[in-house]
Amino acid sequence: MNQVARFPQNINATPQIQLINAEALKQIQLGDLRELTFPYLGDPNDVFAISTSSGESYMGPTTGEMLSFLPHNLARQTYEFIYMLHTGKGLWCLCRFTKKLRLQELVEVLQILKQLLVSNLLQDI
Repeated sequence: MNQVARFPQNINATPQIQLINAEALKQIQLGDLRELTFPYLGDPNDVFAISTSSGESYMGPTTGEMLSFLPHNLARQTYEFIYMLHTGKGLWCLCRFTKKLRLQELVEVLQILKQLLVSNLLQDI
């Protein structure tokens, strides 16, 4: 049930902008970038597709502006949360919080978190 940003209809068929000058890309932190798909060379109506930790979007190849954006649904937000924990990016907050907990309390907190995530995922389906 992946949602995709609305594909833009009117694309200006002038030469492509240099990526270093694209305003839409300047707004994205490298750690948030998941995928950048380049437009097909032979198609003047194709655009850049951008996937980030917060959503999916399209960027105009000639202007470098964001043409459309769709934020992630709850299931993808849950995936991004797990991705953050897996990569260690968000681990510091758990470590800080868990210093005050005993191991058994930590297990109980994680079980409650798991139940909340599963129930929210089922509601999203």
